[in-house]
Amino acid sequence: MTAPAATVNALTDRRLMIRNTVINLLGQGSPGLVALLTVPLLVRGLGTDRFGALALIWVTINYFNLLDLGLGRALVKLVADRLGGKERHEIAGLAGTALLLMAGLGVVGAIVLGVGAPWLVARVLHVPAGLAREMERSFLLIGLSLPLVLTASGLRGMLEAYQRFDLVNAVRIPLTLFTFVGPVLVLPFSRSLVAVAVILVAARVIAWAAQLALCLRYIPDLSRGFSVRLSGARPLLRFAGWLGVSNVIGPLLLYIDRFFLAAMVSVAAVAYYTTPFEVVTQLWFVPRAVVEVLFPALGVLLVAEPGRAGRLYGRAMLATVAILLPICLLILLFARPGLAVWLGPDFAANSTLVAQILAIGLLVNSI
Repeated sequence: MTAPAATVNALTDRRLMIRNTVINLLGQGSPGLVALLTVPLLVRGLGTDRFGALALIWVTINYFNLLDLGLGRALVKLVADRLGGKERHEIAGLAGTALLLMAGLGVVGAIVLGVGAPWLVARVLHVPAGLAREMERSFLLIGLSLPLVLTASGLRGMLEAYQRFDLVNAVRIPLTLFTFVGPVLVLPFSRSLVAVAVILVAARVIAWAAQLALCLRYIPDLSRGFSVRLSGARPLLRFAGWLGVSNVIGPLLLYIDRFFLAAMVSVAAVAYYTTPFEVVTQLWFVPRAVVEVLFPALGVLLVAEPGRAGRLYGRAMLATVAILLPICLLILLFARPGLAVWLGPDFAANSTLVAQILAIGLLVNSI
């Protein structure tokens, strides 16, 4: 059984999807512009070693944010299925069950990070002695926030399933901008990595509370709040299975090179690598912006109108390539002079080839 045509059309309307994609492009693209302004300030204010350590803190936050084992994406898919069918009464139970599972994973992640932080800092990263204690405490703070950080992905997934990307980006834009601006605000008072970690974690707690409030206010199927139904765990875990493998291994492959650099070369080398990496990979906002809107729409269409799903997918693929190809060519041609103007000749000498290789990889990976 499928949902009424009016519901399907409302959730897959072409104008709505274009609007949401543009909102996503703005929301996910703006941090890259802010990074261009703030990274030089952080490099000068913190020094190369401390900035390299900050880059590792950013990586840790981003990586553990993906350790929901695919439950966030599974929630979007299953809620979209029910919006395309006639089982909307199951949505509150699915949401509550997913959030409970994510909170449990967050607790496990907090324990792992808390226990492993001293070993990670001392034996793996070879952080300079003057920074080791700060890094340990920073990792502990990140660990304490993991239950909220992971459940936030579920709350965001609920908003995405209903195509409320205006609300998603109302929270995402301030949070992602603050990831770069927050450490700059700390500089006049402290160069401590612990202070930076405190302000980054606090921002994520506020974002979690905002997403919870938006879900309860604007999603009609949550008007009575969340509920927990153990029967809903099975379909969530079944769909999340392979996504979970991807969520664990994919980011690990993406970020582990920085830890190898710190262990085998120096924390300073992490700075030379991370700086072009953070700038170039900000362009992932293009396929992410498209896919986030496409995913719940396909969930609805594959239940209600499968024939439209393939055509929608093809158009999304062409749009992604058309946007990214010229940008990547510009990076290949102008990486060295751009880095020299932005961060000086030392960074240009050490980071140009990195930026060019990453631009090629970005284009392939986005497709």
